[in-house]
Amino acid sequence: MSKAILEYNLSNSEDLASYTRAVNADKMAAALFEIQYNMLKKIRYIIESKEIDSHDALDLVADEMENILNECYLNVEEITQ
Repeated sequence: MSKAILEYNLSNSEDLASYTRAVNADKMAAALFEIQYNMLKKIRYIIESKEIDSHDALDLVADEMENILNECYLNVEEITQ
């Protein structure tokens, strides 16, 4: 069995940012999966079943992405600093 040990100097801001991204990788993967597979199908269904303009469609996409990130407990501001 292979092992890897990652070391971070948490007093260094760049290392802290890398550490935060690493410990949130599962949440990011779950959110991306939801966006790629489930959200797009849901949005496509809503757009095809209703007549909505492009502005409303963009709002719908933004709202759905925010919901997914919240459901995955992913704080984008925390991982992009």
